[in-house]
Amino acid sequence: SSLTMLLKIGGGNSEMGTSAGIHWHMNIDNTILYYPSDGSRQDIPWVKIISKDSRREEVYKLREFNDKNLNQDSVRTMDCIDCHNRPSHIYNPPDKMVNLYMSLDRIDPKLPYIKSVAVDALDKPYSTKPIALDSIKFHIQNFYNTNYPVLAKTKSTEIEKSIKYIRDIYQNNYFPSMNVSWKGYPNNIGHTYAPGCFRCHDGKHFSDDGKMISNDCNICHTIIEEKTEDGKELVSLKGLEFLHPVDLGSSLRDESCVDCHSSKKNGNL
Repeated sequence: SSLTMLLKIGGGNSEMGTSAGIHWHMNIDNTILYYPSDGSRQDIPWVKIISKDSRREEVYKLREFNDKNLNQDSVRTMDCIDCHNRPSHIYNPPDKMVNLYMSLDRIDPKLPYIKSVAVDALDKPYSTKPIALDSIKFHIQNFYNTNYPVLAKTKSTEIEKSIKYIRDIYQNNYFPSMNVSWKGYPNNIGHTYAPGCFRCHDGKHFSDDGKMISNDCNICHTIIEEKTEDGKELVSLKGLEFLHPVDLGSSLRDESCVDCHSSKKNGNL
């Protein structure tokens, strides 16, 4: 499946009118302070918003957070880097890169189970890069030789080409000698592989008078097109409700993307 979304970027300059959207956070008429309870700033139990226009201050926090645990020395003013924390040295997760390479026909999407086989081969805990590259090739060839012996012969060229690009993915995104991969370096843009936006917009941060930091997806983006696995092409300029490729039932409303897709879920390198 694939999505086309309208991103509500917004602006940070009040001279252009009321600022809304993603860059509302950087509007010079707003100051956002937050307290991260961990060194990587992934856990944020306390947020303060100071608005110059209304001259008001609002504090939002997790219900279980005790103000006595607030370390004022660790309170940070939100800036660009709090979202754009990976401007370079970006290590992409394997499923994202395999999807991209399949769409570019570098990895043959017609090979049975190629995505799951490729992701599994890429994300194993290899000790060195040469071992990884050899093991990836063996893992994929062995899968097709064992499960699809006829196809392994008739599609040998396509399999070899796919293996080449799958190894390229590893070369560019995994560095086992330095213990570096997507798992150890979260990217806070978005909310699929790391909490990102959900660090605050999780529906769990409340003010004393009961206001909540919204977790409505449409604040930042609107889905205007979705192509589903069964070939449907849904389009609406008013916005579509996201259809997950796998039916998750009510859990789609109760959980966030990172509950399944994050590096914590998939283990650390």
